[in-house]
Amino acid sequence: MIRKYKLILSIGIIGLFTMSGSVWAEDQFRNVEVFFQRINVTINGQPTTLTKDSILYEGSVYIPLRSLSEMLGAQVGWDGDNKNVALDFIHDNRNELFTASQKKMYQYVAIRNNQITKDLIPMFKNTVFNDLRSIVDRYAEISKIAKDIDDLTMSQTIDKMKAAIILLQTGWEKKNTDDYMLAWTIYSKNAELLNKDLTTKLSESYHYELIDKTIKK
Repeated sequence: MIRKYKLILSIGIIGLFTMSGSVWAEDQFRNVEVFFQRINVTINGQPTTLTKDSILYEGSVYIPLRSLSEMLGAQVGWDGDNKNVALDFIHDNRNELFTASQKKMYQYVAIRNNQITKDLIPMFKNTVFNDLRSIVDRYAEISKIAKDIDDLTMSQTIDKMKAAIILLQTGWEKKNTDDYMLAWTIYSKNAELLNKDLTTKLSESYHYELIDKTIKK
């Protein structure tokens, strides 16, 4: 669908668009009649659609530079004082990749922790603790994951939960109420800490710090 508008355009605005055809060499104002239309673009044989409308004017197509450049993987900067657009096609994406990777690992830890908690509920309800060994092994698994991504605090929290489960089973088997209650206190406190930590690190606002490691051959 084509939308037709009469606008006053300046080079300061037109300069933000790429175009096929002539380029205005200096700032000037003109009353022009243009058409706005959503343009399809094919990049290396792959069709795609720009997120902004383009301008059709006197046989030329003015495409939003930011939309096109970001689609091609560039970072776009605009210096309004100097009317300069900066395109950076060679930039460091490691932080973005690192963040995506870290979040996936934390999501896995959160899912596994929820599964373990779900399996523990009927054990506590029925006071049947025959399968606590598997619970300990599963906590050891997610503790190792936290350690592998350099989150030693989370790993230690999970280790305390694991130790509490072992103490809980021992206290129950020996009918030692003190050990049983101590185990429950340790487990409950650290389970709360783990949930808060996971909630924070899975939030959109959390910033992951990229850690460079030297790989020794």
